[in-house]
Amino acid sequence: MNAYTPDASNIAASEIKSTINNANNIIGFIATQVINGIAHMALSDVRSLGGADVAMNTNPATQNPISDYVPNTLQQAVALNGGNFNMIKLFGLSNVITSKFVNLIYEGIAEVARHAIQYNFFNGVKRALQNTLNGTTDDGSAFYSGKGVVGYSVTNPGQMADDDQTINLSMVSEANGYAWAYKVLVPLIKMASDNALKDAENGNTNQANLPAFYLVNQLITANALAGDQGAQIVNNAPHAFPQAKGEAANDRPPAPAATPVSPLGQGWWFLVFTNGLMTQPSDQNIVATNGSSMTVAVPLVTTNANGIFGIGNQRLSSVGYQQYNNSNGWPNRFTDVGSGNLSVGSNQPSTNATAKLSVPTTSGTYYYQLKLTYNNGSPKTVYSDVFAITVVPKPIDATGLVVTANQKSVLWGQQIGLNAQPMPTNSTATIGWRANPSDPKFGVFSSTSGQKTSFTTKAPANERDAVLQNDSGTPINLTATATNSDHSTVEGTASATLGGVYPITVQRGENFNVKPDALNGVQYPSNPDFRWFIYKDQTGTTEYTPSTSEHLVQNTDTLQWQNVQAPQGKLYYQLVVTFNKGTSSAFSWYTNIAPLTITATNPELHAVPNLQFALSSGTNPTIADFYKASGVMMQYAPSKMVNSVNWDGNNAGVLAITSGGSQWRLNVQFSPFKNMTTQRNLGGSSGGTAAFSLHFADGTTMAAKDDSQPVTLYNGATQNVTTTTSTDTSLKIPQTASIQPGTYQSTATWTLVKAP
Repeated sequence: MNAYTPDASNIAASEIKSTINNANNIIGFIATQVINGIAHMALSDVRSLGGADVAMNTNPATQNPISDYVPNTLQQAVALNGGNFNMIKLFGLSNVITSKFVNLIYEGIAEVARHAIQYNFFNGVKRALQNTLNGTTDDGSAFYSGKGVVGYSVTNPGQMADDDQTINLSMVSEANGYAWAYKVLVPLIKMASDNALKDAENGNTNQANLPAFYLVNQLITANALAGDQGAQIVNNAPHAFPQAKGEAANDRPPAPAATPVSPLGQGWWFLVFTNGLMTQPSDQNIVATNGSSMTVAVPLVTTNANGIFGIGNQRLSSVGYQQYNNSNGWPNRFTDVGSGNLSVGSNQPSTNATAKLSVPTTSGTYYYQLKLTYNNGSPKTVYSDVFAITVVPKPIDATGLVVTANQKSVLWGQQIGLNAQPMPTNSTATIGWRANPSDPKFGVFSSTSGQKTSFTTKAPANERDAVLQNDSGTPINLTATATNSDHSTVEGTASATLGGVYPITVQRGENFNVKPDALNGVQYPSNPDFRWFIYKDQTGTTEYTPSTSEHLVQNTDTLQWQNVQAPQGKLYYQLVVTFNKGTSSAFSWYTNIAPLTITATNPELHAVPNLQFALSSGTNPTIADFYKASGVMMQYAPSKMVNSVNWDGNNAGVLAITSGGSQWRLNVQFSPFKNMTTQRNLGGSSGGTAAFSLHFADGTTMAAKDDSQPVTLYNGATQNVTTTTSTDTSLKIPQTASIQPGTYQSTATWTLVKAP
């Protein structure tokens, strides 16, 4: 525009010149920022890999088509920089930057900038592909960081456009091209190579040409692409960027500290214990309408008690909302939707409600929090979790649907939280829910539409109901269906099990604990009362009575059973959790009645002690000691024998038996002591002279003689035993006149018998 000089004789020359100068000043002021903004949008978009074949938007100021990875208008380009945007408003130039004349100039700048950026971008792509095909594994970090590129990253190439760069944009664009190619194209080449080799091995050429969505899904699975980037490639889904107005934002903000998210509401039958939402509001994707704003209905599921003749009612009376601002955060001021924009149902203890919010029509993602006010009960005020409303210019079909459940296993009466995430994430498809089996006796959805819902399982009439007599619980599939604008559908399913407990096997004599996974981290509607049942049959008609040697804890969320003594065979177990016990409003959650199998195997003797005796002083007795009228008393000392002959016990004094859940008896007998040199017995051929007094650390004692007669150490035991020989163990030999010098040994024979 500097080339134009108005005719000085024209009386309007000064005004024309001033206008041109003002336009030049505006464009000069914003041109650099606009080009950087275009670079940010273009280099952050995965479709840069495909050149200019992207979705096209329309500049409303000129009605000209413009690529959607540059801002639609000059106003949006300026808004990418909050400081410039506020300065333009400060000087009253907002109308100027929306004029057709200035926007035509902007389109020229944008087109030139885009082509220049793409040219350098593809230099980087070419370099990355050449290195890969040449067998070089180089992610470009060393090269481009060495060139001065700040924030170079192959995991997040768009980061380079966010950082302050001091080098030429051409080098940043080249580095960005290299990083995008390394992130997406290099894994794609490797997948293609692996697939070709696999097909060649199997002789399969039927899938020589794979559809684009398959390849993109493979890249998403390999974490080379994010889900929204995959949607941009396959469906030309738009790439939304935050504007300085703060009406749209890239990242989900946390809930405001001043109004933290309230706990979910709790109710049963027709009673409400705690006011609140039964499920949090779902994210929504909405197609923009005409005008600057539109009304969006937000479905809710809230607690509700109608009361009797208006007495004791607890109903939602009003809803307000606040919108997150990208520049200033949460305003902590709520706008009431008004009674005309709020409808509340009449079901109990929960009902559907709808609040209508005013939402901008400009494409982007907007974040909201609701404030719910109730007429009675507690709490009077409830705050929702943050939810998103994404506005897009045209319908975006869902190509996939990922359904998740917050619980894989629940007790009957518990709730399952559900979420259906469409692919792409900004799909405008409508989502509905169904259960299989669909019989209401299994439970009901809080809402059968929307990305978020919950499924409340139905508690049976009592703990022995036939529906609970199921070994592993009852499986159920919860399916979401996304219906697109052309009536095509995609589905996703989450599976869960109603019951919460499963068959377990316990060895007799052992200890065990069991707690349902469904109770980990659960929020109870009121104080719970736990009761575990052990039945002799699955109908629950006869309970098992433990013996006096068993210890059961049956009044916590964990069943604890010590020293199981039930006979070998099958029992059944169940947990009932009761709330408001002893009142007219009591209700319960139930597990299924699952098998508890008691097993028993043969007992095993794992270790016996070597027994060595000496005087209390630690020395061996002399011949003279045996001549004393009182005889000789010797004490047990841990053995230090290393000779393996007749010494097959352990020197640590350990006695160890595993029961295998069976009853068992342990006998021991000692042969007559024999002089190992002369082979003569200490007390004649039959022995019986020496007297043992054995003591063990578990308190077991036994008296025996060296006469080869078995004595019983443990009788009718079922538990495992691991104990050690006590130093109180002794050996008494009476006065012996005919003893000969030498080492005397007796063989101990330990016999483990499976018997009562």
